[in-house]
Amino acid sequence: MSGVTNQYEIAPRLKVNQALVNKDLKWILEQSRNELYKDAPNKIQKMQALHLAKDTAMQQFELSANSTILDDAMSFVASHSQTIDNVRKSLDERAEKAKQEIATDNQMQQQEQQK
Repeated sequence: MSGVTNQYEIAPRLKVNQALVNKDLKWILEQSRNELYKDAPNKIQKMQALHLAKDTAMQQFELSANSTILDDAMSFVASHSQTIDNVRKSLDERAEKAKQEIATDNQMQQQEQQK
């Protein structure tokens, strides 16, 4: 199919109706969009968690030059470690749920293809 650039060229090459090619291309586009946006919320939350971890590490590094401030910083990190653990747990749960949803979607697609 080298050199074929649009559905009007694809249909005769495949010896099918142009409407069928149009329908298939719309379906492919829809599936691509669904895959793109499916994991967007999880990725955003993961980026936020990583940003928080980076900021915390940077603050620890900057504060390590001053021992008085270091004690305060260590207290801050200790008091927020539960929040960080909760975010990690939430991310792990969401990742597992996403894996299960993908597996379910794949099973449904296979069942549809078998029909």
